[in-house]
Amino acid sequence: MRDEFIGFKVTQQENERIRKKAAKAKMKLSEYVRVAALEKDIKVINGLREMITELNAIGNNLNQLTVMLRVGHIHNPNLEHIKKQFIEFVDAAKSALEGK
Repeated sequence: MRDEFIGFKVTQQENERIRKKAAKAKMKLSEYVRVAALEKDIKVINGLREMITELNAIGNNLNQLTVMLRVGHIHNPNLEHIKKQFIEFVDAAKSALEGK
């Protein structure tokens, strides 16, 4: 028996989106929200912001190298440092996703 009540506020746009999703799933609103809240796992990744910052830095380095190659300032770049950074990033991302 469901006798507890949970209420929360949403914007008008959020309300419309949730109601449309419930209708599309052919579910009552309360049933849809219950299933969405109880059946969906949310993965929390500690350090995600720092990981995104690191990935952006790697991307910036690659972009700078690309520009320098195109204009002829460098000809045979050593990409080992960027490769190492990227491998470290991928390893850290895997560890974070596995919860290590």
